[in-house]
Order: sequence, then structure tokens, then C-alpha cells
Amino acid sequence: MAEPLNSKITKYQVDSAALTRYLGQLCVKEHKRRVIRHKDRDLNDFIGLTSQIINVSSSKISCINSESVFGPFMTDSVFNMSNIDIICKYKLREDQIEIWTPPIKQGSKSKSLKMFVIPIKSESMPFLVAQSKFFKSRLRKKESLWTEKPYIRHLNISITPNSYTLNFTIYSSISVKQSLDAFNSVDFIKSFNELASFIITPELTKYEKSGYDKENEDWQIKEHPNEANFYAQITRNTQSIAFHSETQSQTVPGLSKHLLGFQMETLQWLLGHEGMEILPTAQNFADGSDSRSFVVKQIVDHILPHLVDDEALSEALDKYCFGFSRVRLSSNPDKYYWCNMFTANISTRDYAISTIRNAFGSGLRAKALLSEEMGLGKTVEMLSLVLMNPRRDYAPFDTKKLDAFTGDRYLSECKTTLIICPQTIIGQWLSEIREATHLSVMIYEGISDYEKQAQKANTLVNPTNIARELSHYDIILVSYHTVSRELHRAVFKPTRRPKRRCTKRLKFFDPNVTYDYSGKIVMKNHDESQHSDNNSKVVGNGRSDGYIGETDDYERIDYSSPLMLLEFWRVVLDEVQMTASINTNAAKFARIIPRVHSWGVSGTLIKNGLDDLYSLLCFLRYHPIDRFTITSSESPWKLLTDVAPYYQFSRLFKSICLRHTKKMVSDQIRLPKQSRILLRAPFTSIERDNYDFLLDQFLAQVGLDANGDPTVEDYDPERSYGTMQRWLRELRRICCHAQLGKQISSNKHANGNDDHEKLVIGTIGDVLSDLIKRSSTDLSSNQRAYYSLELRKGKIFEFMRLPDSSQTLFESLVIELEKRINDVKNEPVIEKMANVSKLRPWLELLHQAYFLLASSHFQHYRPMKPLPDNFDELVEIESQESGEEKIKIDSALFSADEKKHFDLENTYYNKADKLLLQILEDPLKKVSLCITRMVENFGCIARYKIPLSTLPSPLIKSLKSILDEKMLMKSIQACRVTDLTLIAFQSNFGFNTRTSLFFNRAKKCLEELNVQSHVINAWITKLSVVLKQPVANYADTTKDATGEEYGQTLVNQELANTYLESLQNMLEDREHSIISVESINKYKKGRIFNVSEVTDLNRTVNTELHNKLEKIRKDCMPDGCFNTNYTLKHLWLEVTDIEIGMNSLESNGSEELRSMISTTKGMLKAELDLQKKDIKNLRSRIFEILDDSFNSKVAYFKALQIKSDTLQKYIPVKQVFSDATPYQKAVEDMNSVDRQLQILQGKIRKGTVRLRYLRTLLPAQKGSSESDDNRVGEERVCVICRSEILVGILTSCGHQYCRDCLHIWMKNKPTCPVCKRILHKSDLYVFTRTQKKLSGGLIQGSESDHNSNKKSGSKSELPAGDPDDEEVNKLSNTRLMEKDLFKVYKSLDDDMLRKIVSIPLVESFGSKVDMIVRQALFLRNQEGGVQILVFSQWPQFLHILGQSLKQNGVRYISSADTGRKRRRRVREERGFVNRHQILKFTGEEGSEIEEFKRNPDITCFLLNAKAQAAGLTLTNASHVFLCEPLVNLSLELQAISRVHRIGQTKPTTVWNFVIEDTVEESIAYMSTKRRIELSKERAAIPDVSNDKFVDEDALDVTELSKNSDKLVDKDGEVIADNDLWASFFANRSVRVVDSVVGMHAK
Repeated sequence: MAEPLNSKITKYQVDSAALTRYLGQLCVKEHKRRVIRHKDRDLNDFIGLTSQIINVSSSKISCINSESVFGPFMTDSVFNMSNIDIICKYKLREDQIEIWTPPIKQGSKSKSLKMFVIPIKSESMPFLVAQSKFFKSRLRKKESLWTEKPYIRHLNISITPNSYTLNFTIYSSISVKQSLDAFNSVDFIKSFNELASFIITPELTKYEKSGYDKENEDWQIKEHPNEANFYAQITRNTQSIAFHSETQSQTVPGLSKHLLGFQMETLQWLLGHEGMEILPTAQNFADGSDSRSFVVKQIVDHILPHLVDDEALSEALDKYCFGFSRVRLSSNPDKYYWCNMFTANISTRDYAISTIRNAFGSGLRAKALLSEEMGLGKTVEMLSLVLMNPRRDYAPFDTKKLDAFTGDRYLSECKTTLIICPQTIIGQWLSEIREATHLSVMIYEGISDYEKQAQKANTLVNPTNIARELSHYDIILVSYHTVSRELHRAVFKPTRRPKRRCTKRLKFFDPNVTYDYSGKIVMKNHDESQHSDNNSKVVGNGRSDGYIGETDDYERIDYSSPLMLLEFWRVVLDEVQMTASINTNAAKFARIIPRVHSWGVSGTLIKNGLDDLYSLLCFLRYHPIDRFTITSSESPWKLLTDVAPYYQFSRLFKSICLRHTKKMVSDQIRLPKQSRILLRAPFTSIERDNYDFLLDQFLAQVGLDANGDPTVEDYDPERSYGTMQRWLRELRRICCHAQLGKQISSNKHANGNDDHEKLVIGTIGDVLSDLIKRSSTDLSSNQRAYYSLELRKGKIFEFMRLPDSSQTLFESLVIELEKRINDVKNEPVIEKMANVSKLRPWLELLHQAYFLLASSHFQHYRPMKPLPDNFDELVEIESQESGEEKIKIDSALFSADEKKHFDLENTYYNKADKLLLQILEDPLKKVSLCITRMVENFGCIARYKIPLSTLPSPLIKSLKSILDEKMLMKSIQACRVTDLTLIAFQSNFGFNTRTSLFFNRAKKCLEELNVQSHVINAWITKLSVVLKQPVANYADTTKDATGEEYGQTLVNQELANTYLESLQNMLEDREHSIISVESINKYKKGRIFNVSEVTDLNRTVNTELHNKLEKIRKDCMPDGCFNTNYTLKHLWLEVTDIEIGMNSLESNGSEELRSMISTTKGMLKAELDLQKKDIKNLRSRIFEILDDSFNSKVAYFKALQIKSDTLQKYIPVKQVFSDATPYQKAVEDMNSVDRQLQILQGKIRKGTVRLRYLRTLLPAQKGSSESDDNRVGEERVCVICRSEILVGILTSCGHQYCRDCLHIWMKNKPTCPVCKRILHKSDLYVFTRTQKKLSGGLIQGSESDHNSNKKSGSKSELPAGDPDDEEVNKLSNTRLMEKDLFKVYKSLDDDMLRKIVSIPLVESFGSKVDMIVRQALFLRNQEGGVQILVFSQWPQFLHILGQSLKQNGVRYISSADTGRKRRRRVREERGFVNRHQILKFTGEEGSEIEEFKRNPDITCFLLNAKAQAAGLTLTNASHVFLCEPLVNLSLELQAISRVHRIGQTKPTTVWNFVIEDTVEESIAYMSTKRRIELSKERAAIPDVSNDKFVDEDALDVTELSKNSDKLVDKDGEVIADNDLWASFFANRSVRVVDSVVGMHAK
């Protein structure tokens, strides 16, 4: 802290001229500059922060004629008494202060002059600079700040001849008004904190240092809060503030459940925050026994005791506004003050006590977070609070009070507790309340439900009446979805909306009279007396003063949410992390709900990061954090988390957050034993082949071998992370089901309308069919690619002037392709169109072969010119030869050999043309069919003459420029033209300004829509004419062509595409002008967006026509595109509002007027429905017909493109910076083609033998969907060793052998042992023949080894294995892996495993599905009424699993789709229409969760690990199925905690299902290893040889606090990059994984 400048300053610089000029101006103008205090301020409430005095004196200063210069001032004695205004400039780098004059007028300008430069000690300058910031004008104007900016006083000038001496004092002071909650700006807070570091010394109380740890002083200063230490801190805080270490479990009156000791502690903590306390009592019985009981009473002096000490004051200040600390000021060091650095507030002790007592006179408002670990009964604890502290005194509903939070809404007090929770657990809350308490409860599903009911009953909805109904309940349940949907009503403020005037009892009697808004006559169009005599009618009450009716104020329409009209006794946010983002609608709604007490409840308070807590504190309205945005660096939250010592953060959450963990209360909850079992099964042969095929692709792509070792030099794993992530997700899905995430090619479809029900059932037979189909497609694609390269090779031969080579090649290709086509034609026809699409690529290849073969014959009698040595000459030769080809040749001049080639050329050209006709046959048929369909459909539509008189003149001119007169006379009426303008809106029936404007807008809207309809109809007529033009058969050489047909057809296609694009744009305009109620940016005038700007570039448009059409489109664009007041839907809503306003008047109003408005509303609604239907019809029918016709022609021209493609010759491309000749470049390209052919040849061989193998897996009997894993083709025994084949090889010739046997055989003879065919590596396909089996956690001998080690006290000496022996290494890895798995998972005996495997299934859906279904059937047979939770990260897999469960008679429900299905079923069976009836009948408002709890006949509940696990209590289930192993331990623990929690009475079992020898096995091992390492680290158990050293409670403390939203995304579980390698290869490299996992755990 800088000391005041008490010493005199004697050395400084003086500018005598500036000084005398300033003093002279003061004397001449008699303007004495003084600092004047603000007399209207009471400085008794201010605290002086600084009072700075700088005494300045000097020795003699030389000045010629000093007497004449300063003499006049000596006679003015007022200078010594004046406070002279100055400007101080602080130069921090120079350690000096410059004293300047205020601006002095010099002529027409004003200028400041520098008088003094005063040096200051360097240690004092930062303090002066910090102080100077308060003298700036933007801060000095604050009412809470009193400053005396620097000024000179006691100026004394002594004169001597030729010199003078100065003495003066520079004085300044800063005071702030004491306050506890004054709202200061961020700039003020920043300046205050900067100054406070010099003048304030903290002297914290014991309470303020409660989070301070002396032993970790350095850590607490340097460490900043984060997610991990937050949970650890609040857990330690909970341990330290336990009320009674031996609290007994008790029964809460009105609660049917017993509270455990820690729950009683929690209840006392909850009540304490609401200003209540538990007082124990003893109840004596007649038999002399007694029972412990308690009563709840308000805490006496709950905020401050009668005698207040500093500790109590510090705690009370935190409840009032967090952040105060006890300090001393340098200006008054003998006195304590309380200062808040977050808000820049400071006060004395007496002021703080007085303010707090006044503020909390009405009671304490709870603002806290209950963060019990999952499964510890947060629901029961909150219900106990509701029961024990109801609202006892509250005003009647009609007595209103102003909302203290917003200040602009009137509220009614109520007794109700509002609980907001996720939709998935709202039924759980309802059942808990009904089962455990007598409290009245209802579910509020939004005001929209009330509006729908009111609309059906033809009544009005009044939010006040709904609020009155809600106030009768003890508890109201509402979902986050509902409050998010109702936010716009929550922010509606009726007190800001002025009352409206509305006409009552009006009757129209003269259309020629204009009335104002209140009904008063403002204009007449004829003589008033004549009208009065002849046509006058008595209107209203017969008044004759010019009014035609009565007017009066009526109650404004209230669009508020009923939830915002009540002051709830408390608001509870369950799973409060749902409001973690401050910008979500749910968070905004939660913040503004009126209430007394605020509670946030969740086991995982943090969802995305530490800043989530800021949003939760804003919901609690926790001052001062909620008053500032999180974006400011000076916001209290940022200061608390980034700047302030850690113990302040700890102190905050110590006071408002409570968290018990299962480990803390394990002696109280005593949960039943939980077992873990890992079931492993092999793939079926079909699935194994699919998995291995994909795994090989992955390994080749990333450059790794099967053990995870790099196969390429300079391998960088970071470059492969993205690829590994994608492949890991794919392989994990494949482990669950071979077609998960893919479209299944089975013909079996589920019936139903749900999204998941549209999926195809994927039995193992479907999987095999799909694999065969994909393998066949890939093989065919590779074969076609091979032949395409061969054709290219032939073209290169031609270019190299080797016609014989090209001819031989093309002839062989023609033979092979003709054979391939015959094979395709002879294949069984499953679907005609599929067969045609499969044949067509082969026909195109054959067409090219015919054409190129003809060209090669041409080269024999018309040889090409020799190849030049450079590319320039090559271009010349090519242009010359292209011209020579057009010259006709006389075949009579040919030799016999030339004549032979000439005839063969024509033969193959004719074959090519005929084949092209065949290729184009199908596209031609489609074109004709589409044109016929268009003509037939448009022939049924009426035609009409467009009324040009109703169109604007420029638009008529534009239309006539592109359309024939005939088209305008007979246009197709495809788009609706309404006659409502003639029926209802021919005249304006407005009776006041609003209705008059409404009728004008409605008429204009309909007229503009009609204009647009005429244009659309005209364009469709033109488009139909263009598209009706047929395409010519350009392959038909029998017809003479003029050469213009092709060009004309392309022009027509271009015109058609232009019209289609513009029509799509116009239809979008029309839809917006009909149904939109919100403005869209692209429809701002001046920047109209065109859809055609982002359309397919391959579909060209006519630019000139496009510009004309766009001009017409903009000319006829309705105003509804730019102004939503002119949209048809908005007009209907407006007339509805007018009708509602009229209906709110008295019943004796004008029936004629009501009838007219009601009729108008009905017409507009009918027109709106018709227009929407018309748009749908235009898109679904009209445009579909037009698009089909257009696209059919596009397909035809694409097919025709083959003719020009085959005409392209091979010409080498000159390489930059290369001296290669054309011939050398051709040789280079030829070598490249040969390499590609070699690669494709290997793929074809591999694909052929794989396809052969897959076909051997087809079921032996037709109709069977389950292939026999024990049958691999006809041969089951290796002919070499005569043993059963397990891992085998299938050769391209169709023979099967053991893999090892064939490898040994081929070392001597590389031929097939049976047929002696030479075999290449690509001719061999390795397969694995699997058997149905199930492993229960251990390989044989592992458990005995473990037990023997335990007895002997030594570790098992596993064989290290020969590094070159793959089998030995694999066995060693497996035994090491099994040893760790045994520490976590329990093993099953072989008899039980055989029983499970032997359970028959209706159909096989794959190993994973079959394993799960068999286990469910086994448990159901073993345990009557067993219930199982089934978790998976993929909803699609749950759907497939559900199909198999259903087939095998296992009842299940799924949270993904069951609720919707059951509600539809009830609607159909019972005939219910009302949604509430359906929800009531289906049980607990349609909650599938409650149905699972109530009905023991439902065996399985299928849950998605991401969406449905949070917050559920399902203790009725005793088994948990984890369908796939999880890398993130917290995901697994959160799923298990649904059943392993308070209320569970049965032993529970967790079943993990893993496919052997896959990534699942690696993940299972890595997860197990990590569990062991984390347990050892957190539980600190040194004896790792102990059977049970995995402390689950130690893991739960931190893992259960993690939020699953960050661990699972739409693609499944999120895997860290560091875990990718182990996820693939952990089961193959156990020793490496041990070190990796151990490092990551730490």
C-alpha cells in the first residue's frame, strides 16, 4: 500500500508565464475558480477512501521583473483563501505529475497551459494513477460517489528582486456511499478494485476463511476451480458440516418412507436454508417406552442473533450478497469495514446489521443446490421438505402483490411447490408423490392444451383462471419442454400494455358514413338530414349525438403464462443441468418464475464445463453473480473463477451446495450385493467374415497390422485419429449387428407408422443376403473397371500405331464381354428393373468394344501417320486426320485384305449402333411414358382465359414477350384462383380504423395471390408444351437427320429447366405469402433470394429467359413476402383476434356485426386451407409430373452420351517440365494401366473366392433364415490332415483346407492338392468356422491359476511366449487379460452356460442379439417376474433387439417409441379423442416408465444410454444388460445406478455382452484395466493381490458426477484420441496396454 505524500516537495519545474497568465485571467475576470461541494448530498452516509495532500514548496525561482509580474497578485489576498481549479496529468513512466490550467481562452480558441511538473516517488505513482480514475467525469457523476478532484489551495507567493518563492498544497479526496447491494458498472468495479489494492487491508473472519487451507496455501492461491476439484470440494464441505454424526433414521409425518440418517441431515440443511429448524421431541407411551420425534419451527434470529459478532455478520452478508470481507482502510485503520470486491460496495458494521435486518424481516429465501450422488434419494428429500415446511400464511388469490424481481407484474401468493424436470421422469415424480405422500399434485402441460380444449368447447381461455386452479395444488409438475415452449408467454407483461377501446353494441345502418375508432361519425357522403329522415334507425341506446353505439374500456387480453401469475412457495429444478446454458428457453423461463425459495437438484450439476454453474446461480438469483453477464472479464463469476483465491469459490458453494456420496453413507444405505458378469460369444461365420473383411480394410487404410504395429515408415498416429474414430464406430456397430446403420436389403418390413418401425428386420439370413449382394456388386464393379482399363490399353495401342495389338485385344474383350452379358442375362430375375440396371453397364462396355474394334479395322486400310517426336507436331497430325476421316473412300479400290477389314469395320459399327439402340430403348420408353402421363393428367385440368384486365400493364407486356396469345387464352388452371374478392371483400365493411385496415389488407392479399396464380398457370401451360416435344432416336441410323434435331431438343431442355427453376422460386414466394407469420431475411426488399442461384450446375438455364422470368416473378410477388401483415394466415389470426375482442363484450351487442366478422373468419380459414392444399398439390402432383418428364429426357441424354464418349481417342497429355516424346508418354501410361490391371486382378480373384465362400454359407433348405454355422460348404474335413476345419482357406477352385495345412503344402507345391491348379495368394480366402458357445468371463484354468496364486501368495508365472509364434503370444495375452477381468467380473459355471446356449430361438438375428435374448429368456425361466434394464448407445440396435424379443415371446417396452405406439393403440381400441383421457387410461400420463414399474409381466425395458438414463429410478429391476462395452466408465456407472440405489431390495447383476476377438473385447479389457487403476489410485489400497480391491464406491464419487452429454453424441460414445489404439488392439497387446492405461488413469 502506498503511503500518503507527507514530505514536502521542493524540486519541481515552473512555467512562470503560464502561471501568471492563469492568475491574471482570474483577477481580470474576477472569476475565482473554486471546488464547490454538492450541498444536496448527506456525507454522513459516505465513507472516505482517500484524502491525498501534496505539499509543494520551493527555493527562490529566478524571474526578471518579478515585482511587476507578481505584484498585482500580492494585493489580491483572495488567492491564499481560494481553491484553484487545476488539471493533473499523471506520467507513470516518468514518475511525475503535470499541473495544467483549465482551458484559457486565447482569441477564438481555448487552450490549457502547463504550469508545473512535480516529481513523485516511483512507489507512489501507481496509487495516484489508480486514484485519478475516479476523477473522470463518467464516474464523478455517480450519486454513490463523492470526489474532490485535485485543486490548489493555500497558494502563497513571496517576491524578491528578480526572483520569487511559491508555496501551495494540492488536495484531493474520494468517498463512496456505503451500501450492500448498489449496482455499479463494470468500469467502476474495476477502478475500485485497483484502488482497493492500495488502501484496503483484508482481515478475514473465521467464517470468511472457512475454505482456506493453511497446509495448501500455495495451491489455494495458484489453483483455479475446475470440474474435478468442484465435486471433491463440495463433498468435503458436506462432510465438514454434518449436523449430527449419529443421526438416526426417522419417519417424516405424512411421508410413507423412512428417512435414513444422512437424509435427515439433508432435510435439516434444506430447512435451514428456508429459515426453519428441526427440534427433537420425545413421545412417551403407556408401556413406558418412548419414540424419537421432531417438530419444525422457524429459527429465532435466523439471520442475525440479538448480539451480533463479526462471524455471524460475515455469514449473514454472504446470504444477502456474496463476496463481503472484513477489511481495514488506510484512512481509518482503527475501524473495521465490510467490503465486496465483486460489486465495489463497502459499509460500516452498523449499517450492514441494520440493512440485513430490514431486508430479511419477512423471512429467509432459500437459494441452494442439492447435488446428492445418483441413487441417494433426492426425490424423497425434496418431498420431505415440501411436507415439513408448507406455506402457512399467504394472502387470498385475489389479493395481488407486485413482483419484486421484475417490478412490472402483479402476482397472487400460493402454497404450491413448482417442480420442473425432464419429460422422461415426470411420471416418476408423479408416482413418488402419490405413493409416498398425501399431497395434491397435477401435471401442467402448457396453456396450449387449455386453448385446444377451449376451442373445442367454443369458450375463451383466461390465464388467471388457470392460475387460480393451479394454486389449489400442493405440487405442480411441469417439463422443461413445456416451459421452453411457453417462454414467449412468460415474458409477456400485461402491465406494460395500454388498455384498448372497443366498440360495443354496434349496428351498421349506412355504408356511406365513415366512423372513427369509437364509432363517432367523421364524414358523410350525402345530406345528413335527408339520410336522417328517410333511413334513420335507432341504434344502441338511441343516442343522436353522432355516435352509433356505446364504447367503453374492456379488460385487456392477457397472453401471460399462468405460471407467471403466481408467486410459488418454492421452485425446484430437477436435473438442473438442463438449464446449464443461460441462453436456452428453459434457463430463461426458470430465472423469471416468481417464487420465494429456489432449489436446484442434480447429481451432475456440470454439463459442459464450470461455467454451467453460472447459469444455475442465475436461476437461484444469487447476488451479485446473477447481475452481470458471464462475458465480461470483470463479472463476479469471472473474478471468482479466474482471479480470486480458490477458498472464496469454496466458501460460496460450501454455503449453498450439499453432496453426499455412496461411499460417505455406505454404512447407512446397505445396498444389496451387486455382481458383474461378462458374457462373451463368437461371431457367426457370416458375421465373422463381414467383420474381418472390414477390419482388413481399416488396417490397410491406416497402415497397421493385426497387432497394431505400423506397416509403413514414419507412421504418425495423429494423422490417423479421424480415420480411426470413424472406423471404431463402424466396427462397434458391426459387433452389435452386421447391418446397424445400413439399409437392410430384406423384403421383410415391419408394419407401422413409427420411424423405427420402418426399419427392416435384420435376421442373420438377411445379413448373408446383403453380404452376398454387396460382394457381388463390388466384384462386378471391379470387373467392369478391369475391362475399362483394357479398353484404354487398346486405345493406347492404336495411338502407338500397333493396330494388330489393339485388334487382338479388342477381339478378346468382345468375346469375354459377350460371355459376361449372357451370364448376367441368365441369372435368376428377382426384380426386372434391378436386372436391367445390372445389365446396362455391361452393354455400354460391349458397345465401346464394338466401336473400338471397328476403329482398329479402319487402321488396317487407312493407317495413321507416323508418330512425331514432339507434341506440337502431334496436334497438327491429329487435326489433319480428323479432316481426312470425313472424305468418302471408294471401296472398289481396296485390296482383298483391305476389303476384309473394311467389311469388318462396317459390321462392328452396325453392331455398335444396334447395341446403342438397345441401351437407349429403356430411356426412350420412360420419356414416352412420362409425356403420355403428363398429357393425360393435364388434359383433365380445366383451362381458362387469363383476365388480362386484372393484371398490371408492365406484367402483361412481360408475359406477352415470352408467351403466345393462345397460351394466355387457354391456360391450364393448375394454381387456384379465388373468387373471395368478389364475394366477401368487394366492399370495405370496416367499422373502425382497425377493421377498415384489415379489410383493405385482406382484399389486397387475395388480389395479389390471384395475379400470381395467373402467372403460374401461364408458365405451367408453356412448360407443358415444351416438355411434350418428343426426343428423336439419334441412334437410329435408318432415318435421315438434318442435324438440327439434337440442338433443338437441347434448347427445349434448357427452356424447361429455366421455367422449372423459376416456378420453384415463385411457389416458395407464394407459400411464404400464405402461411408465414414471421419475416424471413431473404425476403427483404432489395435482396430477394433466388433458389436457382444454388441449384445443380449441370442443369443449365437460358440466361436471357431466366432474367425475364425473374422480373415477372418480382413484379407479381405478393406483399405478404415482405410484410407479414399481408399474409393470409396472419389475416385469419387478425380476424380471429377481432372476433375474440367482440365476444368479450356484453351479450347484447350487434348480432349482425358478430355474424359478419364470424363469416369473414370462416371464409378466410377455408381459403387458407384451400391455398395450402393447392400448394401441396402443385408440389406433389403437378411439379412431380413436370419433373418426371424433364428428368426422363435428362436420363436419355446421359445414356446417349456414351456414343460421344467412345469416339474419344487416346492422346497423351504433355507434362510440364518434361522432355518426354508422345511415344514415351504413351509407354508410361501403358505401364500405369498395367499396374492398375494387376491390382484389379488381385481384387477380382479375392472377390470371386469370397463370393464363393459366402454362397457356401447359404442355408441348405429353402425357407430357413438361419444358416448353419457348423456347415461350411459340402466339405467339412480337410483332405490333408483329415480333421475338422476350424480356421480354413477356400481356394478359387472351390476346395477347402485347414489354413496351416495348406501353408505347409504350398511351401513345396503352389498348387491345389485336389485339382492341381496353380494358386496365387489372391486365390486364397481365409475363413473362420465358428460354433455356438458362450464364455462366462474366464478361459479354462484362469480361475484355478488365480486361486493357486492366492494360496501361495505368488504371482502366476505365465509363459512369455516366443515372439515369432503368434499362437503362443495370443495365449499369453489372453491369460493376462483374463486375470484382470476376474478381478471385476464373476464367472459362471459351464453347466449354466450350456443351458443358456441351448435355448432355441425363432430366428437368428446375429450373435449379439441372440446372446442377449437367450440371457433374457434364461433369467425369466429362473426368476419369476424378473425385470431387466437394457442399455445401448444406438437406438437402431434397440429396435432390432426388440423385434427379436417380440418373436421369442419376451414382453418389453422401449422409451424411444413405446409411448406413441401405446397412445395410438388406446385411441384405436377405446375410441378416445381427448388427449387427457388417453394419458389417464394408459397410466400415469402415458409414462412407459411407470408401466414398467407397475407391470411385472414386462421383462425388458430398452433404454438409450444418452437420452433416457438420466434421473430414472427403476429399483423394480434387478438386472442390467449393457449391450456393448463402454470406454467411459461414468456412462456404465450412471446406467447401473438406475437400479443400484436406495430402495433396491434384491441383489443386482450387471451383464456385459462382448463379441470375442473384436474391438469389443479390447474395449472391455481396457475399461476393466482402467477401473482397477482408478480404484487403486482413489482408494489407496496397497494389496493389489486381494480378491476384491476394486472399490466401486471410490469410483462412483467422481465418475457419477460426470455428465453423459459430453460422453455420447449422435454417433455413439465419444472416445478420446489417446484411447483409440487400445480400443482396437488391447486384446492383442496386453502388456503395452497395461502401461498406457496406467498412465492415463493417473
